[in-house]
Amino acid sequence: MKLFIMFVVIKKYRSARTNVKNNTLMSHFSSKRMYVNMLRLAKYFY
Repeated sequence: MKLFIMFVVIKKYRSARTNVKNNTLMSHFSSKRMYVNMLRLAKYFY
């Protein structure tokens, strides 16, 4: 379960990073916020 979630998160984070190249500020902010949400999720599972 944990591994699956990490896999999904990594895929999303990678796509967010490619978005950073497209429109810099907005997607950088959203990827940062998504990273914070991932950490919050990790707290629930550990």
